[in-house]
Amino acid sequence: EWMLQKACADAVGWPAGIKVSVNLSPAQFVKGNLFDVILCALVESGLPPERLELEITESVLLEGDADLPALIRRLKNTGVSVALDDFGTGYSSLSYLKRFPVTRLKIDQSFIRDLAVDPDDAAIVRAVIAVAQALMLDVTAEGVETSEQVEFLKAHGCGEAQGYYFARPVPATEMRALLELGSLPAA
Repeated sequence: EWMLQKACADAVGWPAGIKVSVNLSPAQFVKGNLFDVILCALVESGLPPERLELEITESVLLEGDADLPALIRRLKNTGVSVALDDFGTGYSSLSYLKRFPVTRLKIDQSFIRDLAVDPDDAAIVRAVIAVAQALMLDVTAEGVETSEQVEFLKAHGCGEAQGYYFARPVPATEMRALLELGSLPAA
């Protein structure tokens, strides 16, 4: 809860259109007050809901209770987006994409790492991008480290990428300066 509040408070000072993404653990869904915790973090920080993205893993969907699709819908209706993180590494049931109204798929770095040399990884990445596009979901490639990976992803319609190619992790205090300088390479 503290991390969510801190992330929202830090992001409110960033340039308007920049989102903050926060990973949620399966344990946070057990308590039953997650929607209130998220709403409280937004209200207290002043961050518009459209600038918050929550990342959940497939294990959350697998272990989640029957109320989880409704919770995700409530979050989506308030403007908060929900990403399915590390897509492809868990059980990866495509039925999750029908049942849970996520807004983004994040392709796990294990498929990105060797996509230039492994035809199977390349095929999986192309397929995930195609599925995301067909379902009108945003898609992000994780763990991008080379210009070859960036070019492959661009050529196949991947809208966003993250990884060391763009920047190493930085403290929140340095993030605003990076964003204002525009010193990150474009995807």
